[in-house]
Amino acid sequence: FLSITNSKRISCFFAFIFSFLFLRELGRAINPQFSIILLILGLFFIWRIYQLEKNNKKFILYNGLLGIVVGALLYIYPYFWTALAVLYGIVLLIKAIEWKNLLLSAKNLLVFLITVGLFAAPYIFNQFRAFNNPAYAETLLRMGLLNNHWPACYYNVALAIFTLFLLMLVKKKIKDQKLFLFSLALLSSAIIINWQNVITGKYLLFSSHYYQVTVLFVVIVLAVISAALKEKLILKAKLVSFRRLFLFLLISLPLVFLVYRQWEPVKEILLASVSPKNMTSLQSLAPVFDWLNFHTSKDSV
Repeated sequence: FLSITNSKRISCFFAFIFSFLFLRELGRAINPQFSIILLILGLFFIWRIYQLEKNNKKFILYNGLLGIVVGALLYIYPYFWTALAVLYGIVLLIKAIEWKNLLLSAKNLLVFLITVGLFAAPYIFNQFRAFNNPAYAETLLRMGLLNNHWPACYYNVALAIFTLFLLMLVKKKIKDQKLFLFSLALLSSAIIINWQNVITGKYLLFSSHYYQVTVLFVVIVLAVISAALKEKLILKAKLVSFRRLFLFLLISLPLVFLVYRQWEPVKEILLASVSPKNMTSLQSLAPVFDWLNFHTSKDSV
């Protein structure tokens, strides 16, 4: 947040908001407790790649590091690496237009693909083996894969589209055009990952897992918008005006909606407690489950 907004207050506020909204989810081991670190690192490296000037040799470093992050996420969480891949593709397209050199963007992509390929070789090999398994197609259907071009994930997409509306509304206030385009790339990525089935025709019922990464992209753009309007919303706060109040309410709407949707999970974490008596009672049942594990068929308990 800080590297994008250059404002400590705004960065801390929106970082806190995101962490607070997913207080329960971030307590879940591995996904997303650990994988969120790789997602943030991936976003940081994409942002650095986006900031590079033409012929900057650091493109090898940042594309290589991004390749390692995406390669690691291949083994952990598909919903994060696919989001990074979409955002990276859009960023490379923007850079190709900016540099007016498609070959230079292709070099960035080549470094990235080589790194991912080396790091994820075992995954790719086993994935091809899975494709050739006769039961693979049936397994996908059982997991919830649908052949459907109809758009879904309406909450996710509505959130991204509304934030896109806000971004266009304050476009003139964002002095850095590159920052505006990166915000546009974030929101476009959020819409694409949720509605990719409109083109591919493949929809996995677990795609609601894109909610968290969608919210992250939206919160980052809201931070950018807030930083651009900081002078109007904060520095001149003493001068009350209808326009300033209107802008404040518009920026607050997505945050209010998110707090409303996430309040039950957050409340569950803040208020949940297990008494020592209940824990002792559960532990006393350990011999029962040990007996069941040894005297019943595998994985039936």
